[in-house]
Amino acid sequence: MIRKIITLLILISSFSSISQNTYDFEGRLTSDQTFDKEGNLERTQKYFYNLDALTHELWYNSEDKLVVRYNYNKIGNVIEIIKYSPWEKEVTITDREGYYYDKKNMLIFSLYTDSYAEVTEKIYNSRIEEMHKIHYNKKITVESILKSRKDGQHYKHNKGYQLVRYTNNVIKEEGFYENKMKEGYWVYYYNNGETKEEGVYYMGEKNETWSEFNKEGNQMKQSEWYDGNLQSEICWDKNNKRIKCK
Repeated sequence: MIRKIITLLILISSFSSISQNTYDFEGRLTSDQTFDKEGNLERTQKYFYNLDALTHELWYNSEDKLVVRYNYNKIGNVIEIIKYSPWEKEVTITDREGYYYDKKNMLIFSLYTDSYAEVTEKIYNSRIEEMHKIHYNKKITVESILKSRKDGQHYKHNKGYQLVRYTNNVIKEEGFYENKMKEGYWVYYYNNGETKEEGVYYMGEKNETWSEFNKEGNQMKQSEWYDGNLQSEICWDKNNKRIKCK
């Protein structure tokens, strides 16, 4: 997702490197790329927020492969550091969670075992964002789940993951179905690849926070929903000025 981007080049003479930063429409840092003195990319750091709080930070190497994730608590302290192997087929991150990839090295799902030996399956979309969770009881084991997950096609055909493309092959929409209803996190895109709308469904109805953007990536609306009923909304014009919603 690309919101209103401000690009800033900062020369760091002591390290002979260049840092290129991007910010969202609220002025929060969303990514930080570091280049060597020849202009070659060394690493990329991406930052994610829930309201005003930083929730997690992802570090990518020069080949754009995820290598480490920092998770933060509500007061901004690091509570977990997850190190990734270089995108292998199966990667054990901690003693309780494993991440799994398809043949194209795209993250598909993870299996998390809590202290009560109950397993949670987390499913991801093409943006490597968690879009759905499946909670299992103690009778279901990680081994039994993996046995039924031969490849990523399982999710597209059997578990409800839906991805629709435009004629130019750009993703039009993607999300998850459960019992023939939209469930969990869904994203809709313009045919230029920019995010059009994103939010959460519960049993086919819009819930929680939904965001809408224009084709330039600027957020135009944020709305709150409960079981398909609009609760409130905030709108902005193309200059990021608050306006009355239509």
